[in-house]
Amino acid sequence: MELVISYLILTSWEVYLFTIQRACLEFSRALEIDQHSGRVMLPWWYGTLWFARIARWALIFFIFKSFGWVLAISLLLIPTVLNIFIPIPYKHSLRTFINVIHKQISLGKTEPYIILHTQLKLLEKDILNQPNL
Repeated sequence: MELVISYLILTSWEVYLFTIQRACLEFSRALEIDQHSGRVMLPWWYGTLWFARIARWALIFFIFKSFGWVLAISLLLIPTVLNIFIPIPYKHSLRTFINVIHKQISLGKTEPYIILHTQLKLLEKDILNQPNL
């Protein structure tokens, strides 16, 4: 049972990181910048996504060996279904992205960050005025 609980925790973390990535992509499109350039908005802990993915697949293997393929396949469907129905957390992500860019500017990195910071602040005003997001 610990395997299943561990799997669900890792899946929750992976789904959260996926929604952050989706928000970053949407903001990149809204700001009309290249999606690869928009990756600078992602926080440093976004890199834990790879750990979560590898660990999740390892857990699925052990769940398959311990409980059978029905439970393993059922658990594999959870992130897919969640990613379809969970809305993108625009307001939370925007604040995270602004903080990341602000930190980069405070470290002396100015080239793309000052422009992004200004654009995100303008976008923040638009988003905060929309109650649905």
